[in-house]
Amino acid sequence: MKVTMFHAFRHALLPLLTFVFAWSPLFIANASGGAAMEGELKLVWSADYGRGAQVYYSSCEKNGWTAPVQLSQGPEAVFSPSVGSGDDGKIWVVWSKRGSGGSFLEYTYFNGSGWRHPEKISTGLASNGVASIMIDRENTPWIAWEGRSPEARFEDIYWSRWSAGAWVPPARAHDENDVPDLRPALLNDASGGVILSWKTFANGRYTHVYQVWDGKNWQVDDREERENVLRGTELLQEELVAVQDMVQDPNQAALFINDGEGKRTVRVSQIPRFSN
Repeated sequence: MKVTMFHAFRHALLPLLTFVFAWSPLFIANASGGAAMEGELKLVWSADYGRGAQVYYSSCEKNGWTAPVQLSQGPEAVFSPSVGSGDDGKIWVVWSKRGSGGSFLEYTYFNGSGWRHPEKISTGLASNGVASIMIDRENTPWIAWEGRSPEARFEDIYWSRWSAGAWVPPARAHDENDVPDLRPALLNDASGGVILSWKTFANGRYTHVYQVWDGKNWQVDDREERENVLRGTELLQEELVAVQDMVQDPNQAALFINDGEGKRTVRVSQIPRFSN
């Protein structure tokens, strides 16, 4: 772990820590005199600060963390937000919302001048949760999530992408099965390819599945090779300080990182804790 990046990231987070625990204007204070981390950091989280569970967004700029923006609306509880950003400057956020008929997905994006009003993503599924969003090299958003059809016993992994101003109809990312498929994650490989990973239950335990998009379909990827790639990503994540304490629930927060090593979005709960 690089000590310089560790301390830079810690100093950058101090104003946000102040905000989360106090909901105070001190949130937008400068980063305590510490060096700013090079690159781009964007955070989304779901929390209840006395107005019901809502999704909030902030980014780390030169002068510290920006004032939080509430993205979700309405009295329904929201959970599991994810954030991604492309080279065109658009910031995309997706989350789940509980309704009377189950849970559904909503999304919004920032186009440089303001946030779009949140809209529902029609999936036809009984439940929709734990979405992951990723923007490819052509600035096209992709989403993957845990979905359950009305007739299914367990969640499957579904995916969609943005095309011609709308989300394409959702499709299951794998063959039909009767086991839980959980925790999808979308990422780019070194060549810009789209990779989808999740956990499935097989042989009495949960195991990772990796697929790569070949332009038309998802193809099962070489596990050993892909694990080596992802292991490198995990090592990069270990340069970060623990940020679990900056949100009410680390399982309800996601951090987008864009630095010299590339772009990735990680669940705050998956970022390892480190001592000083």
